[in-house]
Amino acid sequence: MPLTETIYPLTREGPSDGLGVCPWSGLRFGVVSLLDVLRYAAEDFIEITKIISSMSMSHLWLQDEKPRARLDECLEKLLEHTYKFNLQLTRYQIETVRSALARENWSSASQELDQLLRRLLEELKTRAFRYVEKPDYELGLWLSVYPGIRQNPEIRSELESAGRCYAYDEDTACVFHLMRVVDYGLRLVAKSLAVDFDARSWDGIGKAIEKKMREKHGDKTDAWKASEPFYGEILTDIQAISRGHRNAALHELEKVYDKRTAEYLLTVTVAFIEHVLGHTSTGNLIGA
Repeated sequence: MPLTETIYPLTREGPSDGLGVCPWSGLRFGVVSLLDVLRYAAEDFIEITKIISSMSMSHLWLQDEKPRARLDECLEKLLEHTYKFNLQLTRYQIETVRSALARENWSSASQELDQLLRRLLEELKTRAFRYVEKPDYELGLWLSVYPGIRQNPEIRSELESAGRCYAYDEDTACVFHLMRVVDYGLRLVAKSLAVDFDARSWDGIGKAIEKKMREKHGDKTDAWKASEPFYGEILTDIQAISRGHRNAALHELEKVYDKRTAEYLLTVTVAFIEHVLGHTSTGNLIGA
């Protein structure tokens, strides 16, 4: 099964369902493959512009019934696209062309066809698509492969957002989403310790862990002794992430993250949340 199907469907594995269907139609974020975009343009819009261009060059073509029938088909197909793309000016111009054809004013129709082509190209220029490098895109795809993450929709959605931001070179936004994932994991840790969680500061969890670890070995429960290495690792994670990234990402407007740091934190965060989920068993107490 293709990678994009095992994780989440952001791209199509095959051609779109038909020439009259936008390849990104029905997709959650409208992200499609370059192949789909090129196929869609080549098989439809280039055909349309070619016909309109040839017809506008000489009104003699318009007086021939067969070429004019082909033009009518072309205009009808283009009209469908104007609704899909919201090409309002182009849609109005199609009606102007049709009016000139209905009056058999061939000279005027030829001029209006030329104007139609101009409006179509001008409006298409306002529709933006962004190219995403394959390695950047694929890095975002593997984030949801891990079993624990796949079984938690909240975490999965947030990591997918982080992955998209990374792929789109929005590295600071990527880190922001990752810190939300860490927040979620720490809520589970706080629950296992039976302590309140304050999203404004992670100090409370760190202090609760330190307090437990300072107790004499003989006073600790067997459950805590078994869990103590895990909490020690969490304490280290809290200190590293909070000081180095969490506070800066949330509170320092001038802080900007680069690609390397975002990629590093993607890896660290995925490892952290999988580690937490593996020990908390989807929120059950470890044994505080």
